[in-house]
Amino acid sequence: MRMLRFLVVGWCAMGGLWLLAARGVAGDSPPLATAKKGASRASPPTAPDTGSSDSSPARINRLIRQLGNDDYEARQEAQDALAKLGFAAFDALSEATEDDDLEIASRARYLLRLIRVDLTRPDDPPEVAALLAKFRFLEEHDQIARLRKLAALDHGRGIAALCRVIRFEPSIVLAKRAAVAIVKQYPSDEVPLKRLAAMLRENLKDSRRLPSEWMLS
Repeated sequence: MRMLRFLVVGWCAMGGLWLLAARGVAGDSPPLATAKKGASRASPPTAPDTGSSDSSPARINRLIRQLGNDDYEARQEAQDALAKLGFAAFDALSEATEDDDLEIASRARYLLRLIRVDLTRPDDPPEVAALLAKFRFLEEHDQIARLRKLAALDHGRGIAALCRVIRFEPSIVLAKRAAVAIVKQYPSDEVPLKRLAAMLRENLKDSRRLPSEWMLS
């Protein structure tokens, strides 16, 4: 009889433990289900924006923010895409060099060094092409001398080239020097203010660099 009682008590105890365990597992289920449900509502991670030739400001800004992505491959893909955009990303990259995110600022500076801007154009007058030849390899004082000569060309033939320097020359010092050269030389009888304003707007539109703003104001 004692043995029978012992077995009954044992079975009851085991049954109680099993029931508590089952309740415990059931009690853990709702938080897990809630987490999954919450995850399903969350927006999926944004895919790297690299497969387009779109050079709109919105896309360029997205790519610049992507330079600071936690994922290394995403950062590299954004860097490659911005390098391919070249000129179109120049102004935004210049601004990004001052970004609070050190990764973005560092990669923006690197990309600006990669963008090699040929300041000459096929339709440049011969005098302009000669003054811009090997411009980047000159000493700074020689570069400044050439900027002044560009500004002194008759009929404003050097203004478009000076605007390129203002927009795309990596050295902000030289960009400002080019702006000063225009201010000192123009307007003139050959290039009155109205014509000068039209030329500046045509060549500096959308540029956000400080020397460009000087000219456009």
